[in-house]
Amino acid sequence: MTALTTRFDIRATSPVLAGTLYSVTQMLEKTAFGKRLKHLIDLKISHLNGCVFCIQKHSWEGHEDGIPAETIALMAGDDWQASPLLTDAEKEAIGWADGLTRGMEDAETDARLARLRLHYSEEDIGTLIMIIAMMNAWNRVGRAGYSHTLPDHAAA
Repeated sequence: MTALTTRFDIRATSPVLAGTLYSVTQMLEKTAFGKRLKHLIDLKISHLNGCVFCIQKHSWEGHEDGIPAETIALMAGDDWQASPLLTDAEKEAIGWADGLTRGMEDAETDARLARLRLHYSEEDIGTLIMIIAMMNAWNRVGRAGYSHTLPDHAAA
């Protein structure tokens, strides 16, 4: 596991704003998507953004909520797209998160949105967009707030 060192504490410097961000996150955790899909989306986005703090947090929480380690590990790469461990609906939601995080051209956005609509309502898609936006925001907070130091295996 990677050691994290705090370099900037947003909760101490901007408690009202950090609390507001957290309140929105709590609202999103109560949506119809359930913990599994939210953890997987949060993990995928965190891997894309390289936020070690968030990867560790959501890996642990996902494990605690019963997501198998093999499924959690899929979010680190692109193997999830062909995995039988995920439903088609989950794959489309994760693909949507991946595309919005990486940035898509209009044609790809339209194609992904059309596939997403086969599985989710317009309200659900709006919620997914907010889940994705919030995780990207938290990744920026995590990257700014923590230094990611690899463990020193030579000292062991």
